[in-house]
Amino acid sequence: DVSLGDATRITVNGMAAATGTARVGTQDGPRDLRAIAIRYDPETVYRFMILTPPNQTAALGEELRRMTYSFRPLSGREKTNLRPQRIQIHEVQLGDTVAALAATMPFEDFKEERFRVLNGLVPGEVLEPGRLVKLIGL
Repeated sequence: DVSLGDATRITVNGMAAATGTARVGTQDGPRDLRAIAIRYDPETVYRFMILTPPNQTAALGEELRRMTYSFRPLSGREKTNLRPQRIQIHEVQLGDTVAALAATMPFEDFKEERFRVLNGLVPGEVLEPGRLVKLIGL
């Protein structure tokens, strides 16, 4: 059971929202939790939980705020063009690289960055054969 401190009401693109923080214990050690709830419509609330290492929380603050305030309803055109994507599990083979695997994902930009975040890889970390990684596919 976690009690959020620093609870604040905010508005995200015209939608009522709230955010709060807590320090939580995980199997990887203590983490800072930021919880965000955004009321999309009278029947729908979107909830996000962001965990950061305590020594990186302040440095990531601006990017996390931008992410929070970027949430918005999709336009009619965006809804029409939306295609479902699936997470696929891939066993890393000899010769697989972050760049090569990331290139298979259906994104226009930031492919390697997305791949690294999806798989919890730090910059510069290389893939070892036999490791299971996640890929996004259509």
